[in-house]
Amino acid sequence: MQTPKKGLALVGAQSLLGVGLLGLSLLVGSPAAAQDGYVYPGSAGFNDSYSRLISDSINGHLRPFTHLAIDPIMHPGEVLQFAGLKRSVRVGELEAGDGYWSFVLAGAVSDTGFLYSYTSAATNNAKFATRNVCCMRHMSLTEKPLTDFAPAEKLDIAFSAYTYHKSKKAPGGPPGAPPVAPISSDVINKKVFDSLKPGGTYVILDYVGDPKMTPAEAAAVERIDPALVRKEVEAAGFVFAGESDVLRNKNDLHIGLAMGGQNGDQGGALYLNSDQMLLRFTKPGRSVDVMDGVIASAN
Repeated sequence: MQTPKKGLALVGAQSLLGVGLLGLSLLVGSPAAAQDGYVYPGSAGFNDSYSRLISDSINGHLRPFTHLAIDPIMHPGEVLQFAGLKRSVRVGELEAGDGYWSFVLAGAVSDTGFLYSYTSAATNNAKFATRNVCCMRHMSLTEKPLTDFAPAEKLDIAFSAYTYHKSKKAPGGPPGAPPVAPISSDVINKKVFDSLKPGGTYVILDYVGDPKMTPAEAAAVERIDPALVRKEVEAAGFVFAGESDVLRNKNDLHIGLAMGGQNGDQGGALYLNSDQMLLRFTKPGRSVDVMDGVIASAN
C-alpha cells in the first residue's frame, strides 16, 4: 500500500489552478497510475474485487468538486478496502462533517446497502452535509449528538473520522454559558459496540498526537495518541484487528494544530498533510459476509 504524497499546498492562483486541473482529471477519468503516486481503483496494485464497487463510489457524479480534488491525499479507495466495505452492508458514520466520507460510504454500499450518518446540529458543517447528501436514497442523515447514536438496524461497520479526539477536549461552550464537557469516549464506544452485529467492524480515522501530551493537550490541537485509542476501544470489548499506514506522515512532529497543516503550519498547507491513524477493531462473535456468503468468525 502506497503512502500519500505529502507537502501539497494551496497557495495563490497557481495552486488553485493546480487543484482545478486535478479535480477535472478525476471527473473526466483517472489514469491507471497517476503521477502523484495514488493507486486508483481498477489500476495495477489495487484489489480487483473492490474495483468496480469503490470506483463507482469515488468517481460518483454526486460528489462535490472540492471532494474530488483531494482524493489523491485522502486515499478513499484504500480506506474503504481496509474497512471491508462490501455491497449490501449497513454502515453507521459518526459525525458527517462536511460530507466527504458520507458521499464515499453511501456510494460504496450501493442500492442494496444503507448508510446511517449522524452529525451534531451545532456544527456549521451539518448544513453542508444536509444540503448535499440527504437526498441520496440509500442513506439517512440524523442531526443528533452521539449520545443518541442508535441506527434503526444492526450495523456491519461503524466508521469514525476525525471524531475520537473530540472526546478528550476540555469543557467549553459559548461565552458566558456554563462549560459543557464533551461526550465521553466510553459512552461513544459503548454506543458503537451496541449498534454493531456480532463480528462487526469499528473503523477509526484520526490525527496522531504526541504521546507525551496529556489527552486534553493533544485534543486542543485536534490530535490523539493511537495507543490511547486502542486501549480504550479494547477496554470497551472490541478486538484489535489491524491498522493501515496509508495516511501516515513520518515528517509530522505531532505537536502543531492538525487542522492547520503539517506540524500546525498555518501558511496555506492542506491540513491533510498531518499524520493520521487508521485503525480497525472487531466486535467478538460470528458474522456473515454479505458479499460472498461466507461464514467468518471474529473470535
